[in-house]
Amino acid sequence: MAFKKPKDYDSVIIGDYRILPAGGYICRIIKAEETQSRSGKDMLKIAFDICDGEFNGYFMEQFQSWKAAAESPQDVKWPFSGTKWVMVYDNEGKTNKDFKSLCTSLEEGGLQVWANGVFQTNALKNAEIGIVFRREEQEYNHERKWRTVPFRFRSVRAIEAGDYTVPDDKPLPNPIAGTGFSEVDSFNAAEDDIPF
Repeated sequence: MAFKKPKDYDSVIIGDYRILPAGGYICRIIKAEETQSRSGKDMLKIAFDICDGEFNGYFMEQFQSWKAAAESPQDVKWPFSGTKWVMVYDNEGKTNKDFKSLCTSLEEGGLQVWANGVFQTNALKNAEIGIVFRREEQEYNHERKWRTVPFRFRSVRAIEAGDYTVPDDKPLPNPIAGTGFSEVDSFNAAEDDIPF
């Protein structure tokens, strides 16, 4: 008996999977969306990709690889590590520091994020911003693994100048309870949602 050639064989991208090291990267915002948390609090959902250096296009490369290998490419979501959720208010109803950091970092780059007291979500698309990533341990299918995730916003200038601190790794506590992690809703990034 001979194997038949898989129908997606020619579209599968191969190569060494590059692991993103913790550190500071210049990123481009692909999509920003106003939404609410599960508890009904205002937040922004931001999808981005690295746009400079050795890891330029890192998340698009993952996304395209996953789409090429998927049975239902339209269901493939933008990578979790290429997405950041930002609460607008903290638990006391004051400005969340992560939200302020996002706004300040974008304004340092010349982007006007406020107009007449209204946040300009649509202005974020294609804007460049610095993002510091850290490593976090996760459990999935009873296995511990590390992933590199967005941690803090910085200005592009700060990333270029090396003016940031890479946070320590965040391991899981011992012992771990549960059967796996749940990735927060990702963008359903159909090709027409990606601007490049």
